[in-house]
Amino acid sequence: MPEEIEVTPLVFRMLGPTEQATQAVYVRNLWSDAWVLVPDLHCDSLTLAAAPSIGTASFSFRYGQRLQSPGTAWQNISRAVFNPRSYVRVVVTPTEGIIPPDPDDDDWEPQPIEWVGIWKTAVDSGLHQRF
Repeated sequence: MPEEIEVTPLVFRMLGPTEQATQAVYVRNLWSDAWVLVPDLHCDSLTLAAAPSIGTASFSFRYGQRLQSPGTAWQNISRAVFNPRSYVRVVVTPTEGIIPPDPDDDDWEPQPIEWVGIWKTAVDSGLHQRF
């Protein structure tokens, strides 16, 4: 008789108003290259999926003159230049205040969520690039 295995479902949900998560976006041109953090590249949306669907993400990058953060000096940010088929990786790390899926689980800790994809298109609209 086969042994029964207990499976814990993986639960994803929208963050509540008191919950936060940080994100980091990395890029590399070749799979053999090292991941490079691009601090000004922001992941606007991220959709996780299992086969046969495909996860997707959209990104934005502001360039031009802007105030340096956290300072008062102006900084000139150049357009982002990535190879058309570069790899991109998003790491979303929940911060304190994330409510566990099971409130009675005292050992639960939020884990980072990672997503890897390939650039499809880039659109330039004024001083804002969308990928």
